[in-house]
Amino acid sequence: MWLKRSAPKKNKRRFPRIEIPFKRARAEIRRKLNGETTASRVFLSDISITGVGLFAEAPLPSGEHVTLTVLADEPLVIRGVVVWCSPYTLNMKILSTESFTYRMGIRFEFNSSQEVYEMMDYCTRLRTPAPPAN
Repeated sequence: MWLKRSAPKKNKRRFPRIEIPFKRARAEIRRKLNGETTASRVFLSDISITGVGLFAEAPLPSGEHVTLTVLADEPLVIRGVVVWCSPYTLNMKILSTESFTYRMGIRFEFNSSQEVYEMMDYCTRLRTPAPPAN
């Protein structure tokens, strides 16, 4: 009996994920509509030039405009829009002692090509290993 090979999965990403070691950072999502904030966690490897997937403590609707602040060694503040949000049911606290019960995708929004280049530069710096400490 011959097994039919399935076609390789097509990568739908416009830009690749950043290839960096497993590292997480605290983040804050500020809603443009009313200024409320939601705590979240980001795996830096989930950041691309166009967006990020993250874990959040509260849901936000698709289409909601937000400002994301990533509190990493090199902070990032960027505008975006929520493109999806769903409950995260895995009850493991690998991210922190806090429980983040939602997984969310945010697509970044840029007002100029300069902002795009700055994000490309940020992603490059995340990917570049730090020099060894003396």
